[in-house]
Amino acid sequence: MLILAVDTASEHCSAVLAEVSANVVSVRAIRSKLLGRGHAEALLPMIAACLEEAGIAACDVDRFAATVGPGTYTGIRVGVAAVRGLALATGCPAVGVSCLKLAGAPVATRHGGPVIAALKGRHGDVFAQVWSHDQLPLSNPMAGPPARLAEAFMSGDADPSAFPVAGSGAADWRTVFTESVNLTDGGAPFDLDDLARFALTEDPSVAVEPLYLRGPDAAPQTGKALPHADQP
Repeated sequence: MLILAVDTASEHCSAVLAEVSANVVSVRAIRSKLLGRGHAEALLPMIAACLEEAGIAACDVDRFAATVGPGTYTGIRVGVAAVRGLALATGCPAVGVSCLKLAGAPVATRHGGPVIAALKGRHGDVFAQVWSHDQLPLSNPMAGPPARLAEAFMSGDADPSAFPVAGSGAADWRTVFTESVNLTDGGAPFDLDDLARFALTEDPSVAVEPLYLRGPDAAPQTGKALPHADQP
């Protein structure tokens, strides 16, 4: 299956075009850049460049995919809107892939046991979820301080505070639980091969929606609001 997948959920902006089977990902074109901001302006040219390099049109793609979060509020919306638009224009399905799955599931498989995927949030919070060695979620995705999340993840005799941790929030997690082992470089972008591989198995009947685990930090200004034209 030919899959075009995009990741805009962090400071990186990426697009990959790949042939994907059950066990093999063959990349035909890839673009990735550390932006910080400006995903909306960068993403569509990246997609166009991937299609041009592969010598195909968007309608030749079998499936579109986007990371749906948790991550940056605006970035997620850019990626989700892009694949929704491409799906609508071409009639091909689109799917969403959780960033927590990308951060934790492949690492749990290599580790051979449960791993906590932790993505950096704001104000010391992390987004976290526990994944099994066979890439199944062992908890719901949650957001909050590591200590509170570890208590929520507690099951039987297992102590998730000591589980290995992977992802951009690993350093924040290990600030609280120093015995946890950091299994990945938290500063690296998501593996785009994994993104394309997971896109193959996601259910295309499920709508592509942002995965928000907390509200946006921005709030309307009330103290400095200008009066409406009909106000004195």
